[in-house]
Amino acid sequence: MRISTQQIVQDTILGVEDAYSRFGVAEKQVSTGKRINQPSDDPVGTGEVLKLQQLNSQINQYNNIIDLAVNFLSTTDSALSSTNNLLQQARTIALQAANSSLDDSARANLANQIGQIITQVISLGNSSYEGRYIFAGQRTKTAPLAQTPSGFVYSGGSAATGDGNISLDVNVGESVTINVTGDQVFMPILSTLKSLQDDIANGQLSTISNVDVANIDTQLGNLLSVRAGVGAKIDMLNGEKLRNEQVSIGNTSLLSQVQDTDMAQGMVDLQTAQTAYQAALMATAHTYQYSLLDFLR
Repeated sequence: MRISTQQIVQDTILGVEDAYSRFGVAEKQVSTGKRINQPSDDPVGTGEVLKLQQLNSQINQYNNIIDLAVNFLSTTDSALSSTNNLLQQARTIALQAANSSLDDSARANLANQIGQIITQVISLGNSSYEGRYIFAGQRTKTAPLAQTPSGFVYSGGSAATGDGNISLDVNVGESVTINVTGDQVFMPILSTLKSLQDDIANGQLSTISNVDVANIDTQLGNLLSVRAGVGAKIDMLNGEKLRNEQVSIGNTSLLSQVQDTDMAQGMVDLQTAQTAYQAALMATAHTYQYSLLDFLR
């Protein structure tokens, strides 16, 4: 069976195109450092790449949430630490006020100092993070604490109203409550301080010594317990982020194994593809050197 001139030409052209395509792929793998630059390069490998990239993207999202949660909790702890310091000051004032040698002017001055502490505690109870009140439960756009002529008012979310907890998903199937509500922490403190202020103003020395100081100690103990819980959550979240980062590093290593070019092998493949392409070009040039008479002989 004779092979036509047209068939020879077509086969030659196809050979050149195939060699050029292989050369282009090899060149791109070396220049980009990636073995897979499009799905057709390795369909199975492409699936693995997409899976690993999706896992790392999910980890990054969770780590961003963890960062938010840690910052929220750190702001909470800072406010509680300052409140603790104010309670310690109030305790010192209470011990001074229990001294029977103080005159009315001195007691009025001490009562006024407790009033200033109350104002500062309310301000701390209305602390915010990124424009959201941290002790207001889910009602983060409303200042939770206020003082009125009739007493103290809490306007935030609570367990009783079902909107007290702020919970965030920090990993697959893992949720963490990142807040404490002002009704649980600050309202008892404010009540204790107000009673102390009134007892100082009215000269109730026995009540100051036997009740008010003890109540302050109770609130200091409560604050310590709340801060311990906040600190434990911060430590847990930091550990969770560290584990996520270790998983991400492992995924990135696997991604490199699947996707990246082995540069030593890549250079060999590129040289081989280039040689094959040049050989195809030479063969084509040799084919076209023949004239029509050469094919008719």
